[in-house]
Amino acid sequence: MRFSFSILKVSVFGLSLLLAACSEPQTKKPAADGEALPPSLRSEAASPKAQIIRLTDKQAGELNIKTVTIKTDAFSYQLSLPGLAFAAPDRISVISAPISGRIANVFVQEGDAVKKNQLLIELESLEFANLASDYLKAKAEEKYQHSQLKRIELLVKKKISPQRALDKAQADYSRAVAGAKAAHARLLAIGVRQKQIDAWDTGRTDQPRLRIYAPISGVVTQHYIKLGQAVNEYEEMMTIIDLEKIMIKGYASPEEGTVIQPGDSVIITLKDYPNRKLESTIRSINPALDPINKSITVNIIALTPQQWPKPGQNVRLHVKVKTAEPVVSVPLAAVEYEGDRPTVFVKIGQNAYEKRFIRIRKITSDAAILESGLKPGEQVAVTQVFSLKALGKFEEFAE
Repeated sequence: MRFSFSILKVSVFGLSLLLAACSEPQTKKPAADGEALPPSLRSEAASPKAQIIRLTDKQAGELNIKTVTIKTDAFSYQLSLPGLAFAAPDRISVISAPISGRIANVFVQEGDAVKKNQLLIELESLEFANLASDYLKAKAEEKYQHSQLKRIELLVKKKISPQRALDKAQADYSRAVAGAKAAHARLLAIGVRQKQIDAWDTGRTDQPRLRIYAPISGVVTQHYIKLGQAVNEYEEMMTIIDLEKIMIKGYASPEEGTVIQPGDSVIITLKDYPNRKLESTIRSINPALDPINKSITVNIIALTPQQWPKPGQNVRLHVKVKTAEPVVSVPLAAVEYEGDRPTVFVKIGQNAYEKRFIRIRKITSDAAILESGLKPGEQVAVTQVFSLKALGKFEEFAE
């Protein structure tokens, strides 16, 4: 009876050791993609004596541990960056009053879709009327001086008028032509269409209203004017945005900025609609830190066949990058933690594994980039890692 009680005590003690081993913390949740670890995970305390876990043939068969071979190579991974959508620089147009005047007609309102060259506004303006008058006077003067030149040429040819009269007529005609061209250029500068000017040249006149047309196709997103309102020269009246293409600005930390290059592939997603994806590439990188958030800005121009994202919308950017130089990396499945210290199990022989502490530089979505702890060619366990940890704890308590 006493012998049986002793066996029972030993069995209970062994069971308690196994439960203590299994109660150790499991693999910690990795930091966000590309996020550096806190100092507590990066620093290395004095390494204890290496622990070797030896498996019996039966244990090795049951666990069937898989390993990977450590390599030194340029490592590809994905960065996740916050981003904000803006109108593309070549797809936004601010409609401003080219001259002072009064709003005579408004043909579109905020939210309306417009086509390029569609009539938007008619502006009544004394200044425009004066410019039109100056043009018509200049054209009339050009026509008169041209007839005078032809008459003087005929008189000189018949030796009725002297050569100096012809020289003067040519000079007067040249000045008239220059004046008409200048008046024509002033009309074009304020947006008068050539079709309207041609109508004046043929004697067809209409109300002296300046017609303002859409320079691009898009949607009227801002509207500042009312019928009959007086506007000043260069005053903003409305804004048109073409949503078929947008600019997205992404914000990366200075460390992340060192691995991002123009041309890198990027996938754009929305937080509330993770299944929506838009593919593009990094167009340019602003190397200067943003003064507000102290980040590096990456610029993306993307076509939007599904009309999203829209200007002002927050997005998430998933950028595929590669380390600038070869590094040692290990799958996250191979990493366990001893307190706050990351460890791996290195295969050192037949059914034998060494528990080794490593130093991590960066954690990505599926791997850890190392600063130290492993060498190329070594093999680390990527399955049954927790079982190896439990066996190691059991051996510690057994000793």
